Amino acid sequence: MFKKMLASLISAAVLALSSSMLPTDALNTQPQEMTESEALAQVCAELGITDFDAYVAELAARMQSGADGDSTRDTCPFDPAYYIDIYTGGSSNGRIDAMDANYLLQFLTGQVNYPYVYNDLDPTHDYIIDRSDVQALLDCFSMVWIMEVYPDFVPGTHGVTNTTYPASSRTYERYSAQTGSLLGTYMLTPPTISATSMNLNVPNSNLPDRGIIGTDDRYLDYSKNGVAKLLYDSNNDGVMDGYVGTGFVVDDHVVATAAHVIKSTNGKKIKKIRLFNSNGTIAAEATAVEYHVSSAYSIYNASYSVYDYALITVSEDLSTYCCFDCGMILNNGLLNNTTQISVTGFPTQADTDGDGVLETVNTLTQNNEYTAIGFATNYFSGTNDAIVNFSHTADTSGNDSGSPIYHSSTFGSQSFSTVLGVHNGSIHYNYVYMNQNYGARMKPELFRFYFNNPNLNWTLS
Repeated sequence: MFKKMLASLISAAVLALSSSMLPTDALNTQPQEMTESEALAQVCAELGITDFDAYVAELAARMQSGADGDSTRDTCPFDPAYYIDIYTGGSSNGRIDAMDANYLLQFLTGQVNYPYVYNDLDPTHDYIIDRSDVQALLDCFSMVWIMEVYPDFVPGTHGVTNTTYPASSRTYERYSAQTGSLLGTYMLTPPTISATSMNLNVPNSNLPDRGIIGTDDRYLDYSKNGVAKLLYDSNNDGVMDGYVGTGFVVDDHVVATAAHVIKSTNGKKIKKIRLFNSNGTIAAEATAVEYHVSSAYSIYNASYSVYDYALITVSEDLSTYCCFDCGMILNNGLLNNTTQISVTGFPTQADTDGDGVLETVNTLTQNNEYTAIGFATNYFSGTNDAIVNFSHTADTSGNDSGSPIYHSSTFGSQSFSTVLGVHNGSIHYNYVYMNQNYGARMKPELFRFYFNNPNLNWTLS
């Protein structure tokens, strides 16, 4: 039974990996129709599983040794309260299988939006929707249906309908990185967030862009090779004059950053994306082609932080620098203040000797990548996943803007670094620093923008 099912599942792997997913302007709740073997092949490719047979054998060994928290076959480790049959396509069958795992991947890459409460997408129950949840669904499928260890397992049912996101549209602007001129606008129609104004002072020229909470605990760290330093050419003569902000690679030709990094450079055009080796030496400098920002950010500018995210396309292939996945932190992950996060970037200043004074650590030629560790917090009001800003307690300072706010985790034998937000700045209320920093929270809108956007161009004209 096992060998026959396994052979059937992997028989269409080549077909699945070669088939393309064509993006459309509308983001709906229906997944791409495919066979279970195609779904399994795509999940394995995304998780780096090259030999599914070996993966199942390793899973069995871990289960028998108790590495998964269950050393016997008597107690099923899959709680139906968290393991839900989430696939909503025509093949929904009341079980956990490769279709569910692939559907979650489609959610994380902006191809679909889940129609019910997002808690359904978190089988690991850590309040973060990420690829470890994809791994958990694949493990459940393997144990229940492939290995037939828990044949009587019945998954839970989905929660209530998600009414947080009414159907709407979001308009974006495209700019030439070479000339700075507006190339045009386009519309994406994922379900929109419910945005309300906030009584905050967000970073601008009148406020110090400093977000040190207590002592400065940041440390030098070049382990994330996908974190980039953004270089500008103020004279448009091909000579880089300085740097402004941080970005991070999210796709082969796409770098994520903050909108205010793009829009508030006072005519300085970001032309180069500098990346580093693990020893701090320069590994590459990619050429910026286009900037994309939300039109709403252009309207509200820095007084409205909901739309403070952007992307830069580059001509070079940066696939070897894609060290992050992207995921979504659920509201409970913000409310409990126990979800550890990190921010890695290129701040202009840091306290390097513990005297409470910030020294210059980054210039055009001085390259120091720093990581800070803190916790996700819920400074912004709200009781559900409509909360659109993401506050945290990791130390930051000027030019950390655009840095990834990410969570590191391990599930089974896999390790994940999952970006949960794009760092924007420090939180001030009535011009008093609130000992918290914030960024744009990763949501279905941003998944669509970064991963399923048919309007991206990375060819230099």
